[in-house]
Amino acid sequence: MKYWNEMDFTAFSESRSRRERHHHTPYVAAFDTETSKITHDGQQIAFMYVWQMAVENEAFYGRTWTEFKQCLQKMKNEMHLAIDYKLIVYVHNLKYDFGFYKKEVNLDGNDFVARSRRTVLKHIMDDCFEVRDSAVYTEEPLEHMGEEIGISKMKGYDYSKIRHALTPLTPEELEYCEHDVLILTKYFRLEAEKLNCSIYKLALTATQKIKRGINEEFSRESRMYQNMIMSRQLKDNEHDNKILNLLKHAFFGAFNYSSQLIRGIVQDNVAGVDISACYGAQCLLHPYPIGKFKPIELPESTEDLKTNKRYYGKAMLITFAAKDVKAKYSDVGFLPISIHNYWQRSVSAANNVASKRVLTASRIEMTLTDVDFRLFLEFYEYSAIKFVSIMASEYGDMPPYMIRSIEKTHRKKLEIQKRNNELKKIRPLKLSEQLEYIHAKTGVSRIYGILVQDPIRDLYTWDPEINDIKKDGEQKNKSQFQPVLYQWGVWVVAWARYEILRLLLRFSGTGKNFNDLKTLYSDTDSLYFKFAESDIEIVKSYNDMINAKISHVAKKYRLSPEALTGIGTLKITYYKQFKTTGIKQYCYIQDDVFDYRCAGLTRPDYQYDDNNNQIFNEDGTPVNNGMTFFDNFGSNTERMAAFCREMSIPASEAHIKRNYYNDEPLKEPIEITDYLGNTTTVQPKSWVVIAESGFDFDRNPFELIESIDEDRFDFTVKKLL
Repeated sequence: MKYWNEMDFTAFSESRSRRERHHHTPYVAAFDTETSKITHDGQQIAFMYVWQMAVENEAFYGRTWTEFKQCLQKMKNEMHLAIDYKLIVYVHNLKYDFGFYKKEVNLDGNDFVARSRRTVLKHIMDDCFEVRDSAVYTEEPLEHMGEEIGISKMKGYDYSKIRHALTPLTPEELEYCEHDVLILTKYFRLEAEKLNCSIYKLALTATQKIKRGINEEFSRESRMYQNMIMSRQLKDNEHDNKILNLLKHAFFGAFNYSSQLIRGIVQDNVAGVDISACYGAQCLLHPYPIGKFKPIELPESTEDLKTNKRYYGKAMLITFAAKDVKAKYSDVGFLPISIHNYWQRSVSAANNVASKRVLTASRIEMTLTDVDFRLFLEFYEYSAIKFVSIMASEYGDMPPYMIRSIEKTHRKKLEIQKRNNELKKIRPLKLSEQLEYIHAKTGVSRIYGILVQDPIRDLYTWDPEINDIKKDGEQKNKSQFQPVLYQWGVWVVAWARYEILRLLLRFSGTGKNFNDLKTLYSDTDSLYFKFAESDIEIVKSYNDMINAKISHVAKKYRLSPEALTGIGTLKITYYKQFKTTGIKQYCYIQDDVFDYRCAGLTRPDYQYDDNNNQIFNEDGTPVNNGMTFFDNFGSNTERMAAFCREMSIPASEAHIKRNYYNDEPLKEPIEITDYLGNTTTVQPKSWVVIAESGFDFDRNPFELIESIDEDRFDFTVKKLL
């Protein structure tokens, strides 16, 4: 790998005529840094000691930010780069490296694409370098990307050694740096060739790739149909802003439930069911609002709402107030206490969690979809109810281009799954083959993510006065994704809740007496319950019903029934033991193997050889790069007991990595001595420290709210409407 000033970038220069026709070079570049961290006066400080870049297959490096800026100028001159002729530069996990160089290079006056102030997806550097985050496109570690394309990320680099800009780097260390950037340039060169497009036209994120697939299907519709869909978009006017407000208030997350009656108690003979491709299935199985929302006449009672024909076929946003609300079943409430619902006068930090559920309330004031209102009537009792407003749209099928997109995505998953099953009979799967299936499997879920994207976005820009990123106010996204309507996403989640809550009632099988509770746990698209033989018949009858509906959809839209095989159906799994300690917290023993799911806690990362045999250390413990806490216990019984509310896991065993950001430059240079005895000074302007933290069940942010006092509410619905 060459030193930066030895590079001749004229080899990547294009003719004047091409530069005038295109806005970007045909080449792909990559950038990365290596950093050291120290503790100085009780503060952790990190600084860069080598940066490396690559343009196509040519890699080079430098040691200081001054050299980096000089290198950018050299590239700019020799490649004839300009504001209207940029070079695409990929950085893996951009928010980390950006935390080091953001105050070192010229970012003044350039726009950003960011999810938050810390999570930058794309920005312009020095006018002519368009920097993108490769991690949000691939959603893979750099090591996995390298294995896919045949360039291995080197291992054995000792990050604990203190290095600085004067520390000599060994050939092995330079080769490590070289591989990290060549993996990126080769990966995206092959990606552009596979998709037959330029580097510039590659999607920015993994979700954007799915969006483009939907756009392709949308383009096949007639111009009249396209105009009709786009006319349903919520515009920036008084009426549509009011509807968007109501939609956002009616939107809340999936149903999560952990029975308080059995928390912390090991349950034997448990079964779990999962709805396959749940959100995608709801798009096919249920109707959605397809027209404009308009106010309609209020019903005289809930019975009038359920039986009067004027409400038939209507997708409704129902705003109402109810008194003396109480859950019908002992600890099952599905209405959330969250910031998304506006009837609270104030929301404390502890209450800003959508998974909190109402069990009793002296009064509630809220907006629900008609789907959730049906669930409200089924799961709650009340003494009085008053309807404030109903905004209604016509119900209809999800548009054909959306159905084709779901079918296409699900078909790809099935094809890769079938291929992998055949390969496993011959040999262990390659990492690239496993990852290909994982990406295909998450494709349908990404369609759900597109549906629920908020049309109001926070925009970010670089503020030269504060020398940092700032939020530029809440504005409508100018590049709004036209083929998708936000209201479809609101209804998708509502239908998913509807399906899982109806299943909860069927599997519980105890009517309204939930003291003899059978359902133990639920999370979005899954249920866990005490198993009985009759449950097999419930699964079978449910799957028969879903398959019949899917077959009808396939016939109606001339789709291949095989391509939709299994979507929306239940898969049942049996567990020897199961234990939940709260929402998003459970462990189980399946086939004599202990495993768990716990929000905020990493999973084990056991190592296997080429023959898929687990690798062990000399002392007999498994090689595990992830959470090692449960490896300390000799039996599954001990592991089940250790998974509890009192569980406290030190950082050395939890391996939870967190980024700690510092935006204030050091006031004075500090002296650093490297591991070889070389001394110099450093004065970083900003930095990021990655540190491992422990895990404690000191409090559970997902606990149920037992009751709500009336004086915590303020009736503001009429003001809103």
